[in-house]
Amino acid sequence: MNRTGERNNSLNGADNREDKMTYIGVDLHKDSMTIVCCDKQGEFIRKERIPCKCVGKIEEFFAQPQLHPCTVVVEAIGFYHWLFDLLEGKVEKLVLANPVETRKYCWDQAKTDFRDARKLALMLAGGEFERNKSLSCFVPDKTLRTFRELTRYRHNLVDRHTSLANSAHRILLKNNLAGPKNINGKSLESFLSRFGEKFSVYHKNFLMQISENLFYNERQIKQVEQEIQPFLHMDRFKQFYDILTSIPGIGDTVSASLISEIGDFSRFDHPDKLASYAGLCPRVFASDKTVRYGKITKKGSVFIRKSLINA
Repeated sequence: MNRTGERNNSLNGADNREDKMTYIGVDLHKDSMTIVCCDKQGEFIRKERIPCKCVGKIEEFFAQPQLHPCTVVVEAIGFYHWLFDLLEGKVEKLVLANPVETRKYCWDQAKTDFRDARKLALMLAGGEFERNKSLSCFVPDKTLRTFRELTRYRHNLVDRHTSLANSAHRILLKNNLAGPKNINGKSLESFLSRFGEKFSVYHKNFLMQISENLFYNERQIKQVEQEIQPFLHMDRFKQFYDILTSIPGIGDTVSASLISEIGDFSRFDHPDKLASYAGLCPRVFASDKTVRYGKITKKGSVFIRKSLINA
């Protein structure tokens, strides 16, 4: 057979495989998931609701031979990861839907879990996710996900430290005392040992408890920062780390947050798209010859903006 014939056979095989493809929409919740299956023509094959705790039943459902080959779409939610890990390698393709964009595809019907899952399945069968790339989200692999969780946990610990320091500062102001310039566990403990008699019993107890919490919080931050370090020196992240830390104001913690949140920088073929992903582009109000720019959109990772503010 000549090359043209081989190519035609290959294309025919791909078309046949696509015609046999099952498109599955999943509406995931913390206690249960609603599944709707349809074919290329949008004809519904099957629908089912399965409790999330029944992992064996979920695996059994997606292992059914009549559903394969299949493409599965799940709307992005804060805990979708376990389902992606469970289905990875068991289905032909996994798609993570952007709920902000898919919400625009609404129908004049009452909202139910089955209708939400059916909408996702029909959008998938109709090729909407291929035509409109904004409908799908970037799915980090397990390594990047762990890296991201560590940097976000550090952000939360730092926020907790700031909250505790502000609480101590308010008590100091109530007693007309400036207190240490930088409030941390050690400085607050030292200040109390020198000026503890100037506080009431209750305020002194409050400050002692805050000091203990600050000590514990600072130890946690230090431990998390040590766990982040090996990720920065991985081959896949080292290049980005070296470039970012060459910029004044950016050190290990800021570069770690930026790398973990952005992931693969090559996903963005233009700087404007990266700025949009971070929510740093201004809002635009345009009508005829009138164009007004507002505040930044903030439609992106808040941790990227926090890191840049720190830098």
